[in-house]
Amino acid sequence: MHGPLFFAERGVWNRLGAYVVHVGLLTIFVGGYLTSRGYTGNLQVAPDQSENKMSQAVFNLENATNQFAIGSRDLKLPFTIEGVDIEQKLINKDGGIEVPNTLDWLTRIKIHDEETGKETEALIHMNSPFDYRGYRLFQASYVQMGSARSIKLRVTPATPAAGGTTEEISIQRNGETKLSDGTRVKYVEFNPHITFTQDSKIDFGSAQYENPGAHLIYITPDGKEGDVWAFNEKFIGEISSAPFLKSKFLSDPKYQFVLTDFQKVGQAHILSVQYDPGAKVVYVGFTILCLTLIFIFFFSHQRLWIVIEDGKVNMGGDSNRNRLGFEDRARKLADLIRGTQATS
Repeated sequence: MHGPLFFAERGVWNRLGAYVVHVGLLTIFVGGYLTSRGYTGNLQVAPDQSENKMSQAVFNLENATNQFAIGSRDLKLPFTIEGVDIEQKLINKDGGIEVPNTLDWLTRIKIHDEETGKETEALIHMNSPFDYRGYRLFQASYVQMGSARSIKLRVTPATPAAGGTTEEISIQRNGETKLSDGTRVKYVEFNPHITFTQDSKIDFGSAQYENPGAHLIYITPDGKEGDVWAFNEKFIGEISSAPFLKSKFLSDPKYQFVLTDFQKVGQAHILSVQYDPGAKVVYVGFTILCLTLIFIFFFSHQRLWIVIEDGKVNMGGDSNRNRLGFEDRARKLADLIRGTQATS
């Protein structure tokens, strides 16, 4: 004679795990397709300069005009990148700005988004890209011509009659500062290795910091303006031996400027801009896949039947994984039933 039938199960949702895994895989495939529709280009960043286009290398084998068949095209960005500051951390302060002497390149930018009306500040350096609206900005390269992130100057009145005392000042790139008498001193440009043309004009030489000089403009409180160059003491000594150079570069009527120190950096940094519209979709797919696999393998779908027939208790069940754990749980339940029967 058949008695009652009892049925119990746990982890029913585990049966749907295979479907969720497929959803995760399909999501990854969709993200991969969107990524294939992206593109990569380069963008040069310098302080106080803005850019809303990146340059992309293109290959044209059919209409090649040179042996490499490489050209470039400009791609407009949906936002404008303004260079705020660039910095280069050197291993040896007295060395050059070459790659073997560099620990890190740091690029500080401000993103002006015309569509949203928002401004976003970002710091990009080695192994630390910045993501914005599907665009990823990497540190890629730098302009090897040397410059200076900041300069230190010793300023002395040209004649005792001018009054005042010697001052030590520091100026950031494209910045300015004031002397004690109210004169404004602007940092215009930097030349790492100054040479002179036949007509005694300053020309840019190599990228090595051999005869550095800083171009300055000063404006006195009464509005008078001066255009001068500041050199280090060694180079000033060399110029002093050439009367025509001394009279042109070391005879300012108001001040004598001496370049005492400077922080080396390249003229600009180059960012790699990668447009990857499928990146977030791929990340979502990987998240779905990983979480689903964790729940599938650490939890199982278990079913148990208990049938009472002719005063006997019969048990049966199955599990799609972790069978040893299921058997142990069923054995404990059977022992519990036996104990209940014995007491009754």
